[in-house]
Amino acid sequence: MKWFESADNQRKFLIYYCLIAGLSFFSTLFLPHIGEEAVYSLGTLEMLSHKQYLVHTLLNHPYSRPPFYIWLIAAVTKIIGWQQVLLAARLVVALTTLLTSYLLFLFTQKIFKQQILALFTVAIYLSGDLLFRRGWLAYADPTFSLFVFISIACLWLALDSKRYNFLIYAILATTAAFLTKALTVYVFYAVAALVFLWRHPNGKWLLTPYSIFLHILGIALPSIWLIAINPADQGMLNDILLTAGTPATASQHIAHIFIQPLHLIGLFAPLSLIAIYLAIRKRIVYQDLPKNIMIMLLLIVFINYLPYWIAIKGEDPRYILPLYPFFAILLANLIIAGKGLKISCYWLLVTLALKLLAGCWGFYYFQEHNRSNYQQLAQTILKTVKNYPIYSNDVEFTGLSTVAELEILQGPNYPTIGLPPAISQNAYLISVKPIQPGYQLFKHYPLKRTDLYLLCKGKAC
Repeated sequence: MKWFESADNQRKFLIYYCLIAGLSFFSTLFLPHIGEEAVYSLGTLEMLSHKQYLVHTLLNHPYSRPPFYIWLIAAVTKIIGWQQVLLAARLVVALTTLLTSYLLFLFTQKIFKQQILALFTVAIYLSGDLLFRRGWLAYADPTFSLFVFISIACLWLALDSKRYNFLIYAILATTAAFLTKALTVYVFYAVAALVFLWRHPNGKWLLTPYSIFLHILGIALPSIWLIAINPADQGMLNDILLTAGTPATASQHIAHIFIQPLHLIGLFAPLSLIAIYLAIRKRIVYQDLPKNIMIMLLLIVFINYLPYWIAIKGEDPRYILPLYPFFAILLANLIIAGKGLKISCYWLLVTLALKLLAGCWGFYYFQEHNRSNYQQLAQTILKTVKNYPIYSNDVEFTGLSTVAELEILQGPNYPTIGLPPAISQNAYLISVKPIQPGYQLFKHYPLKRTDLYLLCKGKAC
């Protein structure tokens, strides 16, 4: 603990922490498919196979998600090979997380003019949920979050400097975020813009003719995509409405509202707990904080977090991943103002040790003993079936992971596996139900969390 008392040692530790934490993401890249990762593996393989680069498909049908993340995975897959598509997807996420960390460092140092604060902010960002799971898992959210962060950060810098080049970068970043995942980027961005319009000293600069023109252009770009290029992605609107309008009882809503903040604290533990401890003990000197900057950050975070706090389906951490950098900035300022950097360095060291243990051994042990081996299952299926088409109607993680492993094993020269057509003669069907119209049971595969069935039709039986 005494070693952390020196400011120079704290700075050195934070540098080493950020480097090792970033490298630790690569320890988990070789795990099998987890959760919904197969959505992106299949989307990439189908894109490469069908050469339909404007549409993200799943089981050969439009998935109503833009394809930017799939483009990135496909580019890496082209380099390292078809069989390494999952590795390619995780590499994109790990590198995206590291790029966000670097840009967060530059942005924080630019705004606050303190290197130690910028380093500590990145260290907080590379801890908790992001360090153990969200920073390497092959979902589109980290890439989406990178562009959301760039858009808000560049908007802030544009206002500070009154330079339109930063505003152009912000508009381009919102477009890239939309093409990565969802329309919600415009909510994050609009909230930030309204906060800046109200609180930033140069807020009225956003109302200049050229600024208004650039923002109209920024709104036009996704409209053109949804109307003229890929109308199938309009399904994103339904997803937003479904998330916001999920039915729930009054007691469920009340429980959700009370539990959600605790969930948020857990995502940034143990640093969030240190900040709470310092606040309770009244050790934070709020006068040392830049008042207007902190108010703007709080408003951006709180207003954007509010819908996910209220919505019953808003508990998944990936929905608020774009807010992680701003949470990190707030926590870093509070802890430093409360003279808590020394104890934070100690707990960051403990956190890093746990991550290295989990990344090198824990995740693999858990996967082996608590998850099914979909690669082995795919090999078994391929040895069992005859030379007839294979379809799947299972859109949950079990069926999708199995189909992804099947396509990886078969290689690019085989047709990708899709949903069963309305009329088929001789075929196999992967299903989580043993009975499907027109098919009969062929094989039953008991798995650790559920069962999977291979059904057959016609000569395939």
